[in-house]
Amino acid sequence: MQDGYDMSTSCSENGEEAEKIRELLKESFELAAKAYKDDKAEVKISRTHVKAFLLDLFIGGHAMGSS
Repeated sequence: MQDGYDMSTSCSENGEEAEKIRELLKESFELAAKAYKDDKAEVKISRTHVKAFLLDLFIGGHAMGSS
């Protein structure tokens, strides 16, 4: 911990940023669910596509956090 900055407290101090991320994730999940359920969609999305999308979000967020 340097200069009173600790990674464990930084997220709680930036509640506004965390809320924006939660809202973005919620919208992304809703969009993926709508596309998955839409039988008349121009592009069909399978469960595999949805799982890959979620994995990309997780891995991308994890990779960004470690750099």
